[in-house]
Amino acid sequence: MKIDDSATPLLAGPLPTSIGGLWWGLLGVTAFSFTVPLTRVAVAQGHMSPLFVGAGRSVVAALLAALVLSLTRQALPRGRQWVQVAVVAGGAVVGFPLLTSYALTVVPANHGAVVIALLPAATAMVAVLRTKERPGRSFWGAASFGAVAAIVFAALQGGGLSGVHWSDLLLFAAVIVCAIGYAEGGVLSRELGSWQTISWAGPCPLIVDTVSVRLCRFREGS
Repeated sequence: MKIDDSATPLLAGPLPTSIGGLWWGLLGVTAFSFTVPLTRVAVAQGHMSPLFVGAGRSVVAALLAALVLSLTRQALPRGRQWVQVAVVAGGAVVGFPLLTSYALTVVPANHGAVVIALLPAATAMVAVLRTKERPGRSFWGAASFGAVAAIVFAALQGGGLSGVHWSDLLLFAAVIVCAIGYAEGGVLSRELGSWQTISWAGPCPLIVDTVSVRLCRFREGS
């Protein structure tokens, strides 16, 4: 029997290691590092509504993504891929911006940055569960240490576990939903492509985000 025969199962091998991917990741982390301080500046002392900031940034990203998808004539996602796109959009495009915007109306940027620093470890843990991989004990040890460190920091800043503020819960919720979105995006990117996945996730909640932005502007005008 030949490898081309349909009865022969084809096993997916591990993704190739790429130095270029690491550099893209570093660039993404660097750009992401501006998120917390700039969001804090925008929402501090009521300068801008957290709903407007969280939804507004999604609208801008969605319009740019839609333009790129249209110009490059990317194929539409199919079937269950739309469900995966919705998960990515709910976590990374809508959930994370809104939750962090509301949290940063109360907590300083350095506090928010430390808690959100848990996101890479959380993403790795969700990805492991999603892909059913079996990493070694060192992975779980490092991931658990990072999670405990973030929780202890939030507790110490609030004067103990009983002093954990609602804004900390919003930050932890933002980490969880974004980790789910990122992990699902990583799985989907093997089929749609890397930038195509996040680009399709952008326009999905565009109507909701646009209504939210217009509602904020209406409230400010009244």
